[in-house]
Amino acid sequence: MPNIEIFSNITCVWNIVTTAQEGQQITIQGQISSLTDNSLKINNRQVNISYDGNNIGTVMTDVNGNFSFSYNIPSGTGNKTIKIEIVNSI
Repeated sequence: MPNIEIFSNITCVWNIVTTAQEGQQITIQGQISSLTDNSLKINNRQVNISYDGNNIGTVMTDVNGNFSFSYNIPSGTGNKTIKIEIVNSI
């Protein structure tokens, strides 16, 4: 039986633009690691990405916990949030 690591707290070091405009393509990227041990990278895990509460895509982290996703900013006004979520399923 394989060992499965479950992470209750993660952190993400974002590598993303600080501002964007409607219609602009941005790259949402970062590195995910354990909150309690930054040297423990969350690798080979599925990551759901949402923009303003709507799921916009799913990617996999690489062996170093990095992920990257291209996205075109839709029209609208105001500040919008980008959120990532690790999928923990067996």
